[in-house]
Amino acid sequence: MKAIDRSRKEININKMLDYLERFNADVVLKRLGFIMENFAEFDFIISSIENKISRSLSYLDPGYPKKGKYNSRWKIIDNVGIDEALHSLIT
Repeated sequence: MKAIDRSRKEININKMLDYLERFNADVVLKRLGFIMENFAEFDFIISSIENKISRSLSYLDPGYPKKGKYNSRWKIIDNVGIDEALHSLIT
C-alpha cells in the first residue's frame, strides 16, 4: 500500500494494464483491484479488471490466517485489515 501511495502519480496506467494482461493471474487482479479502489486515480484500471476476475474466493495475503472480512466486489477475504493499512498511510 505504501509503495502504491508514494508512486501513484508516476504509475503508467497503460503499461500496468499491459502487464496485467500478460501476467494473466486472477488473484493478482483481485488483490490489485481491492487495494486500488482506495485511490481515485485508478478508477480506469479498476473498471478494466473488475469484469475479468473469477468467482472463486481468494485471500488478500495467503501467509496470514484464513479469516477476515469478505469483499464481494473482488471475491476476496481481507485477512490483513485494509482499513488499518490505509490508516497507517494517513498517520
